[in-house]
Amino acid sequence: MPPAATVDAPLKQPADAVQVRAYSPQRTYAAVVVSDGDNLAQDWSNLRPMLERRLSLHSRVPVSWTLSNRWGGEGGFGGGVLRYFYSMAYASGGYDSFLMGPSGYGYLVPGAIVSSDARAEFGRRTAAAATMLDMAAYVHWDVDVSLDPESRQRTERAVGMYNGTAVRGVFMLGSDPIADHIGDVVVVNAPAIPWGFTNATAAARTLNELPRGSVTYVYATMKADPALVDAMAAQLAPHVTLLGHRALLHVARLKLGMAHP
Repeated sequence: MPPAATVDAPLKQPADAVQVRAYSPQRTYAAVVVSDGDNLAQDWSNLRPMLERRLSLHSRVPVSWTLSNRWGGEGGFGGGVLRYFYSMAYASGGYDSFLMGPSGYGYLVPGAIVSSDARAEFGRRTAAAATMLDMAAYVHWDVDVSLDPESRQRTERAVGMYNGTAVRGVFMLGSDPIADHIGDVVVVNAPAIPWGFTNATAAARTLNELPRGSVTYVYATMKADPALVDAMAAQLAPHVTLLGHRALLHVARLKLGMAHP
């Protein structure tokens, strides 16, 4: 059982069951990120039964889940719930892992924060939660340039707040692509499959047909049967490797020639 979720004893996630030591331009790498777990109600009503279903399937396909960092907020009142979620990740053998939902410490678009002080405080809280919950990444939402001509600069500034912190990468969603890394923070741009999928065969075909060497992710949504991910995985070509989000960020660093933190 992982330790209690307190500032003095941060949670620790299990190591990834599937790891990659070297990047190959002849392979395609993808993570499945199941999101919408951005508030306490979603986590308890939808994420919890999905994780329990995953355990009943004895799945050996890596899946990453967004989990609200507010369970570990001031006072840590949700420590028991966090321990239960993390215990299921350990029970899966490291095939399940957690990251923060949009967009870190709050369901908002960080680029829209006008006050520099408020922006810095938001970044500080996100980085602190990443440390306490052992979450190395988050899903990032921002408006696109059709709505804000300076959106790209605002997004890069928001991601840049996490240089030198426990946040090692961001998964972009609903935002214009930015550079593949901002300082030492890896950026995984637009997902190959956004907003979930209901057809495992079509989803597998999409990943199979990506240019080899791609490092990408599938954005799946809550309430779908986790068996759908297993069905997709069973139809992937031999050159396609599914990874947890942390292992995917490691591969992205290898591809970019960046040092492992």
